[in-house]
Amino acid sequence: MIRTAFLFSLLLVLCACNARWQSLDSAPQAASSAADLHDFNGEGRAQGHRDFPWEFDLVWAATVQTLHARGVGVPKSVKPAEKRAHLDLDALHVLVEQRAKGRVCVLVRFRALEETDGKLESQKFLDEIHARLLSLQAGLQAGQ
Repeated sequence: MIRTAFLFSLLLVLCACNARWQSLDSAPQAASSAADLHDFNGEGRAQGHRDFPWEFDLVWAATVQTLHARGVGVPKSVKPAEKRAHLDLDALHVLVEQRAKGRVCVLVRFRALEETDGKLESQKFLDEIHARLLSLQAGLQAGQ
């Protein structure tokens, strides 16, 4: 009874504010474009995603080192801009982006791999980045 009364009063307030129901599927383009910036813009969803509590430059350096260790060259044309770097190769898609101060996000998609295999390989890739960040951090602390 209390729940019904609460929902009814909430409905009255929403109607008084001229609120209307809107499905998430019908969200306007402006609302969904901010979310698209943190994905691969329709070229397939990320198979792996991880937030790292380090500075952007350290995460980007660890990502490049991980790519090099896997034999993937990073073109010189790929330069981070405004705490965001996007690497789009034939078989691999990587996005490194600072989402908030002290929080850098890495998204990975292996295009050549099926979804399940891609998720496993992406997690390995992100684990390698994490291990490199830990060794970079240890090196920085040893140098102090």
